[in-house]
Amino acid sequence: MFFPEIDQASEDKWHSIAGKILPRVEDLFHTYHLVPGLYSITNNLRFLVENGEANLDMSGRSSKTVPQDEKIDVTFTQDHITLIRHMNTRIYENCVEIMDYKRPYGDCFYYYIDTAHALDEPILMNSEGKVAFPKDTEGRYYQLHTEMLFAIQAFWTYATLPKP
Repeated sequence: MFFPEIDQASEDKWHSIAGKILPRVEDLFHTYHLVPGLYSITNNLRFLVENGEANLDMSGRSSKTVPQDEKIDVTFTQDHITLIRHMNTRIYENCVEIMDYKRPYGDCFYYYIDTAHALDEPILMNSEGKVAFPKDTEGRYYQLHTEMLFAIQAFWTYATLPKP
């Protein structure tokens, strides 16, 4: 048993377990390292594919074309590392949610702002003083965000604790 101090009969045992696991998950994402490169991972998302695409976006749009191969290669970049270090993990309904889907990389409801902050890139404003990212920047941020499902899996699978 991983956490013998948790009363198995307790109604909130899953919340208690999640509370013990969350700091370990956060520690893994902040202290383990993975160098950018090409990594082969098991394509667990292939089971969600319909007509060549998987609905992986809370908005209902298809966010990523997912191959149906059992194994896929993922190009893991420095931008993925940076976003992983800024990911919001949380407990939601007694489960550890690796990435808060509403606020994945910070505290804004518009994740492009948090993405720009994490990547240390400028946040541009229009003449009305509202955030206005160029379409190519929005496209890049959206692409990075959709790649995170696979990037996180590559990190989880291959990252190691640095040697002292």
